[in-house]
Amino acid sequence: MSPAYPYAGRDLFAAPPSYSFAACAGADFLDGWRSSRLAARDALLARSAEPAADRRRPRPPAGAIDLYDALEDLSEGLANGRYDIAHAIDRLAPFVVKYEVFQRLFAWYGPDGRRHPESPPASPGAYVLFAHCLAEASDRAGSLKHLSTLLKVCDALASLGPDAFAPPEAGRLADVLDREFLLVKRVTESP
Repeated sequence: MSPAYPYAGRDLFAAPPSYSFAACAGADFLDGWRSSRLAARDALLARSAEPAADRRRPRPPAGAIDLYDALEDLSEGLANGRYDIAHAIDRLAPFVVKYEVFQRLFAWYGPDGRRHPESPPASPGAYVLFAHCLAEASDRAGSLKHLSTLLKVCDALASLGPDAFAPPEAGRLADVLDREFLLVKRVTESP
């Protein structure tokens, strides 16, 4: 049996971990991470096969930027070539900083980039889109910074369990975990 992964088994949104001086240098850590991610991926794939219920997101107040919509636009823009990776990295930058500093994002932001005062926390679906965009940035630009943030976001998402996600979100997150696995493999196997 693989060793336990220290960032699994508890809700990391409720109690964000400190990644300072993480004991991550050994093979046991990587084996535990792999086992944890594979278990999360399998549970998410099972969830993705369930029928999707209609989930409505609250709409932002006038003038607020909806994080979900912004990330969905960025994800689609990367997929269809409307945005290049440099543009995507620029658009992701404030959210990467916010996540790295506060380990949370909010559903709505003001035009100044600050949290809208009426904003609830970001939905799991918004975090899935964020993770997808991080994976794109890491993959296309070879960015270890974005991979580092992706690993932390995936830790938090995997800590929620599959029922926190609508079936389509669960499927997308399973895909992101597959990409994350390949990105880590690329780094760990490079000379």
